[in-house]
Amino acid sequence: MICCVRTPHPSLVAAWLKEPALRGRSLVIGGLAHERASVTTASAEARAQGVVEGMSLNQAQQFSPDAIFQPVDEEAIARVRQSLLSTLHHFTPDVAAGEDPGCGFLRLDRLTLRWPDRSRLLAAISRAVEAVIRETPAIGVASSMFVSKVAAAHATCNAPVIVDHDRTRAYLARYPIEILPLDDDLREYLQLLGLKTIGRLQAISRPAFRRQFGVKALEVYDLALGDDRRRLRPWRPAVRIEESEPLDPPVDNTEALQFIARALAERVSASLLAQGLGTRALRITLTQESASPLPIEVRFAYPMTTAGELFDGI
Repeated sequence: MICCVRTPHPSLVAAWLKEPALRGRSLVIGGLAHERASVTTASAEARAQGVVEGMSLNQAQQFSPDAIFQPVDEEAIARVRQSLLSTLHHFTPDVAAGEDPGCGFLRLDRLTLRWPDRSRLLAAISRAVEAVIRETPAIGVASSMFVSKVAAAHATCNAPVIVDHDRTRAYLARYPIEILPLDDDLREYLQLLGLKTIGRLQAISRPAFRRQFGVKALEVYDLALGDDRRRLRPWRPAVRIEESEPLDPPVDNTEALQFIARALAERVSASLLAQGLGTRALRITLTQESASPLPIEVRFAYPMTTAGELFDGI
């Protein structure tokens, strides 16, 4: 079985972690209200006023005049995403990142012996994620990534949705075809034929669907039956990122050491950002001419990514 753990968009989570007072307020991520850009994501309060992804920021302000507008912070997104995936990785190495930045997947098969009670396992996952990002996730469990994602999208924070394999088709049948990854032409064609729900689509045989819509559309048909042939692409945390700088001649003043430490922090930060990672620990070793090496270790409350954060922690 596959478990989908779904959280609010990492941009929102990052904003709430930085400024807890923003929780419960209308918040729009994408840029400042006067900028020519579009909405990346919005809080539930902003959505309730009509703000949706993709609309212009100016239009979003008209729908939600009291909203707070903030730019997209890619580094913050990477930190939150890293925190989510790292937390899931503590349970099992069978973890994958979802296309949706707020989703993570993990395979539960290896956890049966350790966690014979699935409800307790899901509760433990929920508590672990909440402890890290201060948000209770929605959880869906099913036999495939697609169905588990649908289940998570319709779950609540306190009630996971579990879809047993033999109930997959019946579970999907109730939903509109919009939950499928349809292009505009195929969506319009299906609607013209009156196929507005997955249940109606399931009633067509696979050969008939292929004749009508072509081979490329079969992936959509298979998903409508709950058959998702994609495999989890395991996510792996970096074990160690290491940078060094030889000092010749040796340095004997603090200002020079700070300059070198800043340069090393920038190189480590570049590696972290390239992999969408953050770090909770930093270790510096100073090799001395007439004494033993001097290690300095720093631990952070949450994953750090930028050079400034790393350097300030030293």
